[in-house]
Amino acid sequence: MEPTAHKEGVMPNLLIVSLRLLISAWIMSYFVLPNTIFSKWSPLSASLNFRFGTSSLFWLSMLWTANICIFGAFYIRTRNIGGSNSRLLGCAALYLCVYLFCMFFWRADALDTCHCFLIVTALSTGLFASLLCGTPRSTLYMLCGVCCVQGIYTLYLQHIGVNGLVSGTVIRAGGTFNSPNGVYTIMAVCLPLAFAFALTAVSESTRLFWLIAASVILASLMSTWYRGGLVAVALAISWMCYHLPGMKSTTLVVGIVMVCLMALVLAVRVAGPVNRASSNRSVHGRVLLWKEGLGLFEKHWLTGVGVGSLELHITVPTTGGAETADTESEPKNLVLFWLDEMGLSGGLFLIAFIVLIAKVLQNKTSTLTLGISAAWIVLLVASLVDTPFGTAGRYYGNAVVGSLLGATLMCSGQSLKSHRKDTSRDLVIAAP
Repeated sequence: MEPTAHKEGVMPNLLIVSLRLLISAWIMSYFVLPNTIFSKWSPLSASLNFRFGTSSLFWLSMLWTANICIFGAFYIRTRNIGGSNSRLLGCAALYLCVYLFCMFFWRADALDTCHCFLIVTALSTGLFASLLCGTPRSTLYMLCGVCCVQGIYTLYLQHIGVNGLVSGTVIRAGGTFNSPNGVYTIMAVCLPLAFAFALTAVSESTRLFWLIAASVILASLMSTWYRGGLVAVALAISWMCYHLPGMKSTTLVVGIVMVCLMALVLAVRVAGPVNRASSNRSVHGRVLLWKEGLGLFEKHWLTGVGVGSLELHITVPTTGGAETADTESEPKNLVLFWLDEMGLSGGLFLIAFIVLIAKVLQNKTSTLTLGISAAWIVLLVASLVDTPFGTAGRYYGNAVVGSLLGATLMCSGQSLKSHRKDTSRDLVIAAP
């Protein structure tokens, strides 16, 4: 009779877990699956689609109250864990407080105020989704699931030629974002996670499922022809395989495959004429933006130019000796972006990010923690050549970071609990 009772108890539990995953994915769809039927009927769609301005004060207050409740609920969920969890949560709190301080101190524009709330809402949405999932593994399953759906959309839209950014002679996929930036960000973060699940799958059917999922994500990432994202993924997966038990030989294979893929991307991207959006313009433009950003920080190192006020003027040479003047609102480097807009206060963002990455990389207790570490490495490397999240207005990146942060906090908390149990057991054994 006991096996029957056990099966009867497992079925409702499985249904509850599945329902929680579906609801959290539905909530996240507003940011990571835009312009789809999922985001159209997302709970956030009705609450965030209001006209910005001073008349929106009531809705902004309600939104801010919801954000406080989410952060508070997550703190209650993890308050008894302590240790590394508290420090990681402190990094998120520092991120939030510094951003709010800079936004309200430097800019009184209502549009910038609403932009600030949306940035925070995207981050707290990711945290709430992880809280709803309940466990770090379920959170990562949900994140990879919505990423695969976006990947299928991306490949299909690219196949029928609905959208895409023409860069030289290359058509780069934009998915439902209609921009390669959104696609490469979530694909690059989720690829190491799917790859980790495939390497450590218990059954062959599960391994096949995750290999298919990883293939869809990789194909979508390749369709964006984004060099920085591919380099970040190559470094992250190689690092993860190197630290997995018995996978050091796999590291060499993965490295060779990634080098071949990067060579293909480079060969394709540098072909064709150099125009405003082409490959060479992208390379030269980034170098010029970095120089301009460094010069701007030297002039405004204390307070920065203000959130939302950054303008970088560059002139890029194109084919035939012509020059193209351009004005950008971000230097394609997350560190420079924070420093240029907020000066020394932006340095607090940088310190919090470094502390977060350092604490995460120290945890190598399981494949799950290694996959999470690899995802953070992707964000770290990508931040050197782009602004995948933060204050640049890319809400999808902040939502993904929120979910990843939630999984990281819960995962490190589980590891600390296991360590405390092992320590207490050793003390009992050693007691006379």
